[in-house]
Amino acid sequence: MGVLGSAVKAWHCAAAELIGRLIINPDNEPFLLASATQINKRLVDIMSQPAIDAQAAAIGALYNLSEINMDCRLKLASERWAIDRLLKVIKMPHPVPEVCRKAATILENLVSEPQNKPFLLVHENAFWRCFW
Repeated sequence: MGVLGSAVKAWHCAAAELIGRLIINPDNEPFLLASATQINKRLVDIMSQPAIDAQAAAIGALYNLSEINMDCRLKLASERWAIDRLLKVIKMPHPVPEVCRKAATILENLVSEPQNKPFLLVHENAFWRCFW
């Protein structure tokens, strides 16, 4: 967790990539879920960095984390800045199409859950501009 907050920017990418890979293994879930909210916040912070490799690693890890953790999905949906950063990655667009696809899939999963609707209504116009 400390590496995600390091002053060394190159470590952010490596840490996000490592967490993304650790999350995939179900044996690691109990260890990672204990600090999932901290990981979630830091990954969203990393998405705002101009380094495209760090953005890609952060979105990949968020994609995996949001697949296994309902709290992560609720937190993402309720944080306006998190949604704004995901939309920004899609709108730019990111040079790697897979990163845009994962960001769009995260948003699609958030929108499909009824409990997230009140949080996401403020972004309705942004969704229309982004996806249509």
